Amino acid sequence: MSKEDAIFISGDFDRFEVPKTKKYLLKYFKTKVQKAFLRYILMLGNYNNFVDHTGMYCQIRYLKIMDNAINKLELAHAKAKSDMDLDFLSKIESGKYSITSLPKV
Repeated sequence: MSKEDAIFISGDFDRFEVPKTKKYLLKYFKTKVQKAFLRYILMLGNYNNFVDHTGMYCQIRYLKIMDNAINKLELAHAKAKSDMDLDFLSKIESGKYSITSLPKV
């Protein structure tokens, strides 16, 4: 049994709350699948077994799009913090930073 399987079987996935420092990501991930993906990535760090563990069908291509969006947002957020660019940070945290639109699933 893999680490991901053990965490998922424990039921922690259903109770997992997005950390306070990453709540801004919820402004970009709005659908049920997107929110589940965000929680899954933040909890497990990869999406290899997302479909098997959640039972939510999602094409690999879309999983990659969502993963890239998370990475882009986190990099922009970290850069804004390190540069002390409060306007840019505010734009990201308010959900107004433009990433390529995530298709609705």
